[in-house]
Amino acid sequence: MIRNFPLILASLGTLFWLLLILVGGATYPNYSHFSQYISELGAMGAPYEKAVRFGGFLPIGAFLAFFNIAATKRLPEAKLVTWGQLGLSVFAMGYVVAVIFPCEPGCPEENAGVSQSIHNLVGMAGYVVAPVFLTVLGIAARAWPNRGSLPVVAFGCAGLALLGLISLNPESDYVGLSQRVIEASVWIWVLALGRYVSR
Repeated sequence: MIRNFPLILASLGTLFWLLLILVGGATYPNYSHFSQYISELGAMGAPYEKAVRFGGFLPIGAFLAFFNIAATKRLPEAKLVTWGQLGLSVFAMGYVVAVIFPCEPGCPEENAGVSQSIHNLVGMAGYVVAPVFLTVLGIAARAWPNRGSLPVVAFGCAGLALLGLISLNPESDYVGLSQRVIEASVWIWVLALGRYVSR
């Protein structure tokens, strides 16, 4: 296997995530990154829903899932690592589920249909476990050789994810920003971990 393969996967996943937000937002009339969910870019009836789901959510989820497998194989075997990487798998699953079960128009919280309900359940599960698995992996990283500042990065990302989760209120005018804080915290960690296991 190519030595820096995990870092390549982490970088591609992050790049696609950024492009999804920037390009998707730019092609969605009157879209607000502050007040709207990322999922609304691929919601039923959105301007480029299929392109967003199959060209954005699907590859992002795939890159993250394969990164998780590649990184886990290079990390020391430990229960904390297993639980932490399992949490990252739940987070990655949210992107794939968004392809199969997209948001309904406006991503409603109330009176949601089957697709919206499944989308909300899996997506929220990933957001809830984000600060937990980041903390767990931060604790685990303290025992890794040549870890450098990796534990600090994990704990910092866990704090950001928790801040985003606490402020993730559907009625807030900044719910989109809160969501992006959670997701950005995970991708920062993924890049840091990818760099570590690719050395």
